[in-house]
Amino acid sequence: MWQLNIGGGIDSRVLITINLSVLGVAAWLMIVRYRLPVRETLSLRAPAPGAWLGVLIGAPAGLVLADGVVRLASLAMPIPEAWIEAMAENMGAGLPLWQMLIFFSLMPGIFEEIAFRGVLLHGLKNRLTTLQLVLIAGIAFGFFHVDLFRIPPTSLLGVFLVVAVIRSGSIFPAMAWHALHNALALGSARVEQIALPEQPTWWHYVLALLAVLLALQLMKRKSRAAFS
Repeated sequence: MWQLNIGGGIDSRVLITINLSVLGVAAWLMIVRYRLPVRETLSLRAPAPGAWLGVLIGAPAGLVLADGVVRLASLAMPIPEAWIEAMAENMGAGLPLWQMLIFFSLMPGIFEEIAFRGVLLHGLKNRLTTLQLVLIAGIAFGFFHVDLFRIPPTSLLGVFLVVAVIRSGSIFPAMAWHALHNALALGSARVEQIALPEQPTWWHYVLALLAVLLALQLMKRKSRAAFS
């Protein structure tokens, strides 16, 4: 949860590494403590081929919807300029592209998925209905990020990723979606873009929603139950 340290002068790469390492170790300890089957717990299965097309469609469309959620939330609680500047400054500013992709895209896409769409989802699936599972596990992911202004869009992303795992029966599409989402967000993380200067029209969001629904439909396994 490196967002807590924005403005603290600590290298964001160090914070990300520490936080994700703690998350990964905690997930592994849960697996060991309760003797959970690794393959089943983490949904380590090959997805249907269409799932990868779903990732390519869903990640950019989901980012558009996340943008809409941020804009909507900012109407009730305007985002402070200081937060915008600090966020832009700490989103890999000055780092080589390969480091940005590793620390802000690839590592979260792996470790956060193992914890949230792996261990957490496995622990909740027999206790909740599908709708409850999607909402609770998705929103929990949003609150993990702590930062008030990031909770709504990351909760939405969490919901999409939970559905992706349930539909595909595999954690791998969620990992790819998460990493691609973050990579695309990095490409637009500039002060003037985070400040949301131009409001897309309503049909941009409608098209994005339809694209996400199509992406999730493409992930459905046909041979057997998608998520067990």
